[in-house]
Amino acid sequence: MRPSHRAAFGVLLSLAMACGLPRQDDLNLAQQVAETTEVLQAMQEAQLDLNDRIDSLARVVQVQDSLIRMIANLSGNPLPPR
Repeated sequence: MRPSHRAAFGVLLSLAMACGLPRQDDLNLAQQVAETTEVLQAMQEAQLDLNDRIDSLARVVQVQDSLIRMIANLSGNPLPPR
């Protein structure tokens, strides 16, 4: 076998060994990555839900602020501007 063929054979043998069956460590890591992805997706959904609630509460506060200002103006005690 010529040296160039021997080097090519060595490279092919290395690639074949690297592409073998996954080890248990690899499977455990893949499982952990999948679980982490699921947790991150759940956290993103919870964050979106919290953002919606905050926006809703901000609208409620704006309405209440307007009503308080209106009542204060009607009673003759206007509130200072913000």
